[in-house]
Amino acid sequence: MRLFIMPGKSCRGIGLFMGDNKKKKAHIAVGANEVAITEAMTECTERNYNSVVMLFKGAGFLNVTAVPLNDLNMFNQKKNGQVEEVTINGNNEFEEGDIFPKNSNVLITYHSK
Repeated sequence: MRLFIMPGKSCRGIGLFMGDNKKKKAHIAVGANEVAITEAMTECTERNYNSVVMLFKGAGFLNVTAVPLNDLNMFNQKKNGQVEEVTINGNNEFEEGDIFPKNSNVLITYHSK
């Protein structure tokens, strides 16, 4: 908790601020031909594949491919369109802040009928 008093003001200028203890995220400098992974990109499973494709393309990736698994039957159709896995250059282990070239191969596999 911090007490904040504005200089040159009467008591009406006194305020009490409760700061949150969240860590501030550092801004990552990337080159013109690079893309930094965001938090949203690390949490793609079970999201609709179209929104994930747009997320990666919007971030600047040039080679984004969505591949249907054709693995659903009449009992599990609720998963239709849900992302199973995202890989970048064959690697599915990436985290926020990782940097990849824009021309990396992004493969999005998703459940489908």
